[in-house]
Amino acid sequence: MRRMMAVLMVLMALAACARAELYAYDYDSTYNVCANFDGELPQDVASALEGFLREGDEVICGARKRKCYVRKDREGWDASALVAVRRGEDILLVHASGVNGAWDVTVESDSFLADGEAFSITTPPQDEGTLLSYCIAVGDTVYTVIRQTSGGKRLWLTQAERTLADGSVFTLTCVNGRAIWRTARDGEAAESGAYDAVLPRRLAAWTAGAYPKSEAELQAFMAAHAPALEADEAYICGVNLRERATGDSRSWGRYTARVRILSREPGKQAPWFHVQVGNLDGWVSGMYLVTPNGEETDRLCAAAAHVHDAARARTQTGLYDRPGGAQTGTVPEGTLVHVLAEADGWLHVILPRAELTWETDWDGTYGFVKAQDMAVGVCKADAVWRE
Repeated sequence: MRRMMAVLMVLMALAACARAELYAYDYDSTYNVCANFDGELPQDVASALEGFLREGDEVICGARKRKCYVRKDREGWDASALVAVRRGEDILLVHASGVNGAWDVTVESDSFLADGEAFSITTPPQDEGTLLSYCIAVGDTVYTVIRQTSGGKRLWLTQAERTLADGSVFTLTCVNGRAIWRTARDGEAAESGAYDAVLPRRLAAWTAGAYPKSEAELQAFMAAHAPALEADEAYICGVNLRERATGDSRSWGRYTARVRILSREPGKQAPWFHVQVGNLDGWVSGMYLVTPNGEETDRLCAAAAHVHDAARARTQTGLYDRPGGAQTGTVPEGTLVHVLAEADGWLHVILPRAELTWETDWDGTYGFVKAQDMAVGVCKADAVWRE
């Protein structure tokens, strides 16, 4: 028996060594930076935007970063570029994200920059941990935007640094439902504070002029956008909406949404809640339910400030009560909608009562549409400019 155990130990050690050899690699990386290019695009960025740019478009400026790596027997790269493009009366902030030749291009905004105002786009010196950040300087304020690490399609506005008339610097930083501000003079922090704030981080939600540039402006924005929930309402944050009160039942999609609580049942780790999202009901674990009475105010603010993707109807299409269900109406061609979730070729959407903005119209018209009939973008501008 001892001899058998010894043989097994040797075999396990050899297997571990083999696995270690399998995953071992030599790693080296370099960054090639082209910051604040004007007019003429770098070759790789021009290639990325080849199918996007139209006749009459004017490339104003931009910045790009490219990370090259060598792993034992192969090479590759990860690149990103933020480009300002004048198209008619709009200035589009176009983001291109690519890995090993495959590029994804999104219009992050058509309203952040106003035509006629001076601005620049640069990329600061960065190490491997901050590869994909940009600085947009407009007047006396520098905005820092970072490419979302997962997915790589969205740009987050994380910080604004404003130089005041007296030479002091006001900085507003947003992290996970928290807005942290400080005013520094001569390099020393003079005042600072933090709020649980409804402050959307998606760049698409802002114009440069609307972003808070003082504590007073921050407080005014918070007061105007504070989460308002009835006693039987809550938010769910990035959670699967299940057909039944079990983790292995069908998912209607992953939701960040305002919900109405219908009932609850006991669960192993937390209760299960039967909730309604517009016209659809389902079950979520209580671990992902956020209410105003909870202690996690920052999660509540982050959920309330969530910016949903947008979609535009390519053609007139049907609106259904659920995937493959009964038709309840139609969506005219060109209509812009909020996208709550996607599953099995269907989009759960809200038709807003007025013009679509970053704020989700929870009292709009809910329904399901076929994904093939919609042009989906990271924001209103992206959906509009997609073919």
